[in-house]
Amino acid sequence: MKTRFPITRVFLPRSWGAALAAATLLAGAAALTVPGQATAAVAGSIPVQLSSQPGSALDADARTLNADDIADANAHHDHVTVQLAELNLGQHSPRKALFVQLQSMWLCGSAGCTTSVWLNTPEGWAPALDAVDGSIALLPTYHNGMQDLLVNDDQRLAWNGKAYKSQGAVAPNRQRPRLSATMSSNVPSAAIPTKRPNSF
Repeated sequence: MKTRFPITRVFLPRSWGAALAAATLLAGAAALTVPGQATAAVAGSIPVQLSSQPGSALDADARTLNADDIADANAHHDHVTVQLAELNLGQHSPRKALFVQLQSMWLCGSAGCTTSVWLNTPEGWAPALDAVDGSIALLPTYHNGMQDLLVNDDQRLAWNGKAYKSQGAVAPNRQRPRLSATMSSNVPSAAIPTKRPNSF
């Protein structure tokens, strides 16, 4: 004969149920990562958003500047995807820079794909930063009239007048995210009760 254990049921007020549902949605929104969008790891930094621009003049320039690496990948029967972005890094006057990342099985390793930076000059594109692995972002600080760069979320690179050089580690952004995310208008919002009701 099987022993039956009494089942205890707990009934919560409807206001509590709505509050718990809203809290769950807020927590999910805070943890959600949108594909293709990076998150700033250092306060004030802006991740460089690279994109594929086949057939454009910038894509042609990027392929010319990285012709040797592309040829090396092709020699190993590997297809190369070029990701790039053109940004202004000048503090007082425009200084256009070309960020180029080559993506392929042959050229990318365990640390990711490398990104190089080229500066627009009257003579054409000149190397400003040799290929670096990992993520790259812009910092809100400047050196010698050029914006600082952030590599791998912790290394500051500063312009010395001729090229970007490492300036050491940068403290990460340790601020805890607030659960004040903007929710869609079709999602009901409710405040979590701070006091338990006297009766159910």
